[in-house]
Amino acid sequence: MKDTEKLSEKKGKFIPSMSQLRSAISELPDPSSTLDEICVLPIDGNQSKTVEFERIILKKSDGTKSAKWSYKGRIFIDSKYYAKSVRAKETKR
Repeated sequence: MKDTEKLSEKKGKFIPSMSQLRSAISELPDPSSTLDEICVLPIDGNQSKTVEFERIILKKSDGTKSAKWSYKGRIFIDSKYYAKSVRAKETKR
């Protein structure tokens, strides 16, 4: 790959701010209730700027498994930040 190709790839990438990332996280579905491996969400309603989350399965020390969303494989998203409609359903149970 040429240096100019690498530069054009970098220019095309979008890096969200923390507030944009938090806004997108609030739209995430509960990972335990979806089979989607990847969830792509628009930033501020802009379809050209998106952020991608990966669904991963974590094995806990007690042997149980837990589904979580991950951003770039480095940040695990806690369930308290998922969409409010999902949390409202969970509290009714």
